[in-house]
Amino acid sequence: MNANRSSEIIIIGAGAAGLMAAKELAPHFRVTLLEARAEPGGRIRTTYRSGKKHIEQGAEFVHGRLPVTMDLIRQAGLTCLPAVGNFYQVKDGRWTKSEAMIEGWDELMEKMQQEKEDMTMLAFLRKHYSDEKHFLLRKYISRFAEGFDLADISRVSMKSLQEEWMNESDENFRIEGGYMPLIRFVESECARLGCNIIYNTPARLIEWKEGFVRVYKDRDTVYEAEKVLITIPLGLLQSREAAGAIRFDPAIGHYLDATQEMGYGSVIKFVLDFSTAFWQKKQPDAGFIISEEQVPTWWVQQKDDTLLTGWLGGPPADELINAGKDQLMSVAIHSLSTIFQLSYAEIQEMLIGSNVFNWSHDEWADGGYSYTTPASARVLKLFNTPPGNTIFFGGEGFYEGKSPGTVEAALSNGITVARKIIGL
Repeated sequence: MNANRSSEIIIIGAGAAGLMAAKELAPHFRVTLLEARAEPGGRIRTTYRSGKKHIEQGAEFVHGRLPVTMDLIRQAGLTCLPAVGNFYQVKDGRWTKSEAMIEGWDELMEKMQQEKEDMTMLAFLRKHYSDEKHFLLRKYISRFAEGFDLADISRVSMKSLQEEWMNESDENFRIEGGYMPLIRFVESECARLGCNIIYNTPARLIEWKEGFVRVYKDRDTVYEAEKVLITIPLGLLQSREAAGAIRFDPAIGHYLDATQEMGYGSVIKFVLDFSTAFWQKKQPDAGFIISEEQVPTWWVQQKDDTLLTGWLGGPPADELINAGKDQLMSVAIHSLSTIFQLSYAEIQEMLIGSNVFNWSHDEWADGGYSYTTPASARVLKLFNTPPGNTIFFGGEGFYEGKSPGTVEAALSNGITVARKIIGL
């Protein structure tokens, strides 16, 4: 640690990106990290059941051997376990082990690669697959982009999906004990390096001029520094009316307006506990279940666990943003009833606990995670020239790489933006 640090920086948001940035900046700046919630993690939130069992309300998987995440897991002395089970497609009561993508996938990827200019995925499908014989392919691509990327195909970048899908790993991992121990490790590293982490402190207003910022929680709670790094979720930058939005004086409207051209998706996550793992009677080796039901994607935790997790993302989740828990649970149970060909009453009778996490209703998230649009590169170029070299932005929404919308994206971008600040 450099004892001669004289410059101060405020980081807003103690999620994965904010913590990693703080860890990187601490040897060079006096760091104050302000977090609106009572604990770190942002959209990483692990809650514990009896024993070592836990529920991930938000981020859950490590999607492949991702370098920053895996290195951090090693540093923290944590264990990464392979996700259990096989992928199954379920349609009209028929279960098919999903060993390959839909017919025509390789041709699709080749056509995407051959396109010189980027466009939305919808424009690409209309250009190459508009006829009736490709109806199922169009439907599959739409559900795939919605489910895994939370993306609206009328907005998402075709080139970004091509790169992501080409580099997609067949391996998925979970951190034993959940993501929160990893976050707590980075938090402890920040504290060891002298960072001042303050919880229950949302940033409501930033007054600034070149080389100086004043951050207000309220009229009586104010923090000052030479620079500020904002790592709040993209949805809070896009919606100036959101409860967690920040006001700027003087305004930086052209920056905030530009975020409207970036993608940010909704997600509703169901974690249901049953008296028995009834899915094992259908397919004992099932790990991930993909269907055409309203809640289309489900997965198991561990082989003998009785938890089943449902995932509804993208525009279909938008349609249910304002639904209450009872309505959402009815949708989930109907979906499971059709998938497993059991009556609604049978599913309900086995249900002993339910959790529904609608991330668009979360005050400090306002949605799930970001996706790339054809305009994203131009917007990110604007943000690479921060206002007055004083206000910086980071987080998974500002990541440029092959693993968008992941914890890896947040961790990696935290490092990237911190190094840019150090280099100025």
